[in-house]
Amino acid sequence: MTMIPLNETEQAFREASRVVPELKECTDILSSDIPVYSKKAGIDLDALTPVPLSENLSEDQFFDAGTNVALFRHLRYLPPVRHSHRFFELTYVLSGTCRNRIGSELISMQEGDVCIIAPDHEHALSTFADDAVIYNVLIRSSTFETAFFGTLSGRDVLSAFFSHALYSGDSASHILFRTQQDSELSALFQQLILEDQEARKYRARLMDTIITAFFILLLRRHEQDIILPDSKSPGQDDKLVYMLNYIQANYTHISVRELAAFFHYSERQISRLIKEYTGMNFPDLIRHLKLSRACELLTNPDLPVTTVMETVGYADLSSFYKAFKACYGMTPAQYREQLHASDIRPS
Repeated sequence: MTMIPLNETEQAFREASRVVPELKECTDILSSDIPVYSKKAGIDLDALTPVPLSENLSEDQFFDAGTNVALFRHLRYLPPVRHSHRFFELTYVLSGTCRNRIGSELISMQEGDVCIIAPDHEHALSTFADDAVIYNVLIRSSTFETAFFGTLSGRDVLSAFFSHALYSGDSASHILFRTQQDSELSALFQQLILEDQEARKYRARLMDTIITAFFILLLRRHEQDIILPDSKSPGQDDKLVYMLNYIQANYTHISVRELAAFFHYSERQISRLIKEYTGMNFPDLIRHLKLSRACELLTNPDLPVTTVMETVGYADLSSFYKAFKACYGMTPAQYREQLHASDIRPS
C-alpha cells in the first residue's frame, strides 16, 4: 500500500510526542491527563482533534443521521486516551503496526489484523510510525441487529460474539483475527474506503453491504485464526475456537459429557466456557444450532419435515415440533407455509 503522508494534525502530534516522550511510551492515558501533557508539549492537544479526547464517546459525535457505519483513519501519533462507547468498533491494520489496550489486555496488532470490540469496553489505540495505516470502522449498536446481524448465519463464532455483546452485560470484550495480510480482505476494505470518500447515491446502503461482506469473508477465510480474550494459558485461545467449531460440526449428536472428555475438561469447566463465550448454556446452544439449521432446510419445499427433523438431530416429531414452536411461535409446517406465501428466504 502506498504510504500516506502525515497531515498537519499528525505532524503536530508527532512533534508533541518528540517533546514529551512518555506520550509514546504509555499504552493508555486518561483524558484528565491531557492538560498536563499539553502544557509539557506547549500545544493544546485536545484542540487538534475534531472530537474531544474524552473517556465517554456518544454515537452522535461520529455518525451522520441515517447511517449505520462510520469510517475513520486513525491519526498517527494520537495519544492513547482510554475511552468507551455504546457502538461496536472494528480496527483494521492495513499497514504498519499499532498497540490496542482493551481493558487490562495489551494487544500488539500487525498488518492484516482485525480486532472487533464490543460496546462499553474501555480501550486505547495508538500507533507511532509514519508508515502505519490503521482504520476504525464504527457500527451503531442500536441498529446493528437489523442492519447486519440477520445477514450472518447465527451458526458461527462471530455471530455468537455479536449476539452476546448486544444482549448481555458480561460479554467478551473483543475478538482478534490474525489474517496474515489477506489480499482479498484488503481489496474489499479498499472498496469501503473509496465508497466513504465519494458522496454518491446509496452510499450509506452500500457501505452497510460492504462491511457485511467483510464480516462474512473474515469468517469464511479466518474463522480458525480467531483469538479470544482473557486466555488463562498459552494455546487456550486455539482450544476455545476449536471447541466452538467442534460443537458446530457435531451439534446433532454431541453431549456435554462427550465434549468434556474430548477436550479434557470437566463438564463444569466446559459449561462455564460455553456460557462465557456464547452467552448460552450448552442445551440452549445446541437447540439454537439445531433450529437455525432446520429453518435453512425448511426453505426447500421438497424436503419432508421428517427428513429435516432427522438431519438436525431430533429423534421424534413430537419433540421437534415442541422445540420449534417454543422458539418461533409456529410449527415447522406453518413456518414453511409462511415462507412460501411471502417468498422470503432467510439469509
